[in-house]
Amino acid sequence: MLKDWIQSADLVVLPSHAEGFGFAIAEVCTMDVPLITTNVSAIPEVVSGEVMFVEPGSPKQISKKICEYFDGTAEIEHLPAKKFLWEDTIGNVTQIYQDLTKN
Repeated sequence: MLKDWIQSADLVVLPSHAEGFGFAIAEVCTMDVPLITTNVSAIPEVVSGEVMFVEPGSPKQISKKICEYFDGTAEIEHLPAKKFLWEDTIGNVTQIYQDLTKN
């Protein structure tokens, strides 16, 4: 199962050039697994826990961050946990549609 693989990982790398909500990234963060990702689109709004950011399209930065993580020299951001509840999302989307139909 994918969840078991992620939870057994020491570190997850999920770079992106563009992202909608970032479900895969949010899932990794909820499992408290350190993450290397890019600072694009919605990713900064979604991430929490131990996070290291790299520039999009930079395999050298990714490689460097991985090496730094395992040798203990990485600059890791410790971001507070975030919750994304379906009830909130449904309510927000419903409100948007209601507002749109009024105009």
